[in-house]
Amino acid sequence: MLNLESVVRITFLVAMVTYSLLGQTVYGDDYEPVKSLVDKYSQASDDNKRKEVFKKLSQTEPKSQEDSDNLRKVFQKKDWDEILFAGSAESIKKIKDPSLDRTLIEILKDEKSFLEKASRKDHGGKSEKEVNYRLRNVEVIIRKLGDFKSQNAVPILKEYLAIQGAAYWASEALAKIGDKSTIDQIKEKAYKGEEINYGGQGSDEALTIVRDLEDKRKKDNWPKIAKQIINIRDPKAKPHLKRLLNHEQDYIRWEAASRLMALADETDAPAIIEMSKNKDNSVRTQAIYAMQKMKNIEFGDELIAMLNDWSPLVRSRAAKALGYKKIERAVPNLEKAIKDSELRDENISGSGEKKEELRVREEAFIALYILTGKKYNYKGKTDRIDAIAEDQKMTPSFY
Repeated sequence: MLNLESVVRITFLVAMVTYSLLGQTVYGDDYEPVKSLVDKYSQASDDNKRKEVFKKLSQTEPKSQEDSDNLRKVFQKKDWDEILFAGSAESIKKIKDPSLDRTLIEILKDEKSFLEKASRKDHGGKSEKEVNYRLRNVEVIIRKLGDFKSQNAVPILKEYLAIQGAAYWASEALAKIGDKSTIDQIKEKAYKGEEINYGGQGSDEALTIVRDLEDKRKKDNWPKIAKQIINIRDPKAKPHLKRLLNHEQDYIRWEAASRLMALADETDAPAIIEMSKNKDNSVRTQAIYAMQKMKNIEFGDELIAMLNDWSPLVRSRAAKALGYKKIERAVPNLEKAIKDSELRDENISGSGEKKEELRVREEAFIALYILTGKKYNYKGKTDRIDAIAEDQKMTPSFY
């Protein structure tokens, strides 16, 4: 008859075997718990064995609360080990289960005091390398909580809004979660020129930015407000951005055109054509980029017309776009663009202007080679451009 001690021992062994088999069944044969890997790292007798463990840990997706809790313990260690920390940080990136947000939130709480000091250039005796590792790890965690749309993370993210260097990540995460309880605070920081994401909070905030950039009473603050245009990501904001394309300030026109290009789709074709006729050459250039994006719309007539633009920047971008989109009917116009550029080159004296005209000829040459397989001669041709043309014919680049 088995005594109580034997029964307990057998029960424990059965439980351990069951846990091991269950882990393999649920998580796959290659799965190894984070704790096991961390223990192996601590027990490794040489650098090669530690590197092996690092490699596996960095490729491990945490599957359980226990896994994520053990990663947290690594980050809490007072004796910082770069390799172990780096492997654990890579493992954190691979978390896919939103239910593990609790541990991520706790890590942010652990790191908050350090981040506050670091923002004041007080590293608390930590090396520059460790500081950078911890900053990157916090950024990854905040972005992941945003991607998870974790409502549980809102309180700690609000606290991170007050930390310089982390406020942008926190505001972006709050936007993804959809929490606007601190929107006034975020706006105030944005309008002071601080690094924070107000424009990405939604179409209502985008409209506020546009209205404030149209308000001449706020003209002195336009440079700071305009920095938020790049953060606008809601497609519903496109009509608001179009209002800024004829703004009195060139930097605002450019920011609006750049963001509109990034958000544009084929439904915006009429607006893009209108942009191609804008008085500002930077707006016209962004229109060309938008035309390149839209693979199902040719825009041949518009791009060919821009080969006659007064701006060499626009002409060079139009030439590149014609090659990129492989608009074969543009061949005669590209040939003419080279000749016209050579004539302009003869009538200008500034070295900067001559370089811009040479760029027109180079892009027209590359486009012609993509379209015809023929290498044309032109003033200023070099072997370097010949080599670039070969690469572009194989794989035309967007920029």
